[in-house]
Amino acid sequence: MLRPWRFTVLAALSSLPAVGGAFACSHFRDVTLGPPGDGGSDGASPVESSAGDGSSPFTVVQGLPAGEALTAVWGADPADVFAVGTNDVHYEYYQGSWQRSQAVLGRDLESVWGTSASDVYAVGLDVTTNTGVIEHFDGSAWTDDALVPTALYGVWGTGGAILAVGANGMIYGKHTGIPGWTMVLGDAGLPANPDVPAAPGEPILWGIAGTSISAFAMPADLDRIFQVVDESGFVNLDPAVDRTISFRSVFSVPGATGSYFFGTNYFGVTWLTASGPTDAATLGGDMSLIFQDRASPGAQQLFIYGIWGTSDQFLFTGDQGRIYSYAAGSDDFGPVASPTDATLYGVWGSSASDVWIVGDREVILHGSL
Repeated sequence: MLRPWRFTVLAALSSLPAVGGAFACSHFRDVTLGPPGDGGSDGASPVESSAGDGSSPFTVVQGLPAGEALTAVWGADPADVFAVGTNDVHYEYYQGSWQRSQAVLGRDLESVWGTSASDVYAVGLDVTTNTGVIEHFDGSAWTDDALVPTALYGVWGTGGAILAVGANGMIYGKHTGIPGWTMVLGDAGLPANPDVPAAPGEPILWGIAGTSISAFAMPADLDRIFQVVDESGFVNLDPAVDRTISFRSVFSVPGATGSYFFGTNYFGVTWLTASGPTDAATLGGDMSLIFQDRASPGAQQLFIYGIWGTSDQFLFTGDQGRIYSYAAGSDDFGPVASPTDATLYGVWGSSASDVWIVGDREVILHGSL
């Protein structure tokens, strides 16, 4: 069922007064890890599973058994890649090796995105106050760009504007290169789903992706997705098929406006597109179910968190170290042998032959699609 929520995105971003921020904290590189494949300079052995037998197209670059969770990864180019995680952990891949830094304990970073290697944003939350943080990397150091009232889970931008999204349906925005963040929807967020039990923080916008400031989508937890289809406003897609499905991640298909993959619980993958596979189960409108695994114990709480791909080949990563691939042309979906059992949260590649995956215990994988 489609419901329009009238709100002009471009108009709301035309004037962006500053939200409260702090700029005193600089996060510098402090630990150097070796090049891909060496397991890290501290001698910790990679965290591998029995699948680490050479059958996987991915290699464990490093893993720390007592490490933090790396929740997201993004790259400006093959030589400059960034990963972030719990307890304010940052990794930067440059000059052929990963470097680790950690400054503000008690901050969990949930998403990372940028316009270049010297203009990168990471968002997350202070776990004590459950308030949001926005950090910025200028090519040499991480600093606080803004502190906001609600926890943040996704960041993305295009066309001169950057958006950060999170709990209570809140969206914050700023213009590229101009200081100051504002609440895009004023003092109210997008509406919670009236058809599911009320929960704190709902709707939680778990991510954001798109092709332009007037064409993007956001997963909003239980049975709810928000999509901007043009400058006229938001559209709420409520599939109304299974109220237990929780939309948790989103990826915008390159070169295809309005085409998105979503990761859900049940290790689920759905595709929102007008040109999806004709044999896929329809969830509602242009939403198609590509895959679910309801047989695994506890599947309702097992998610696909990471999605990345080219225009026709895609990777999906999630709980239990699972990796899946999908070829849109042949409609071929299947598992990929994984070298770890750690939960895999984020995936990004500069090409199909240069893909990074990150996850629990500071696991970093490198390989090809």
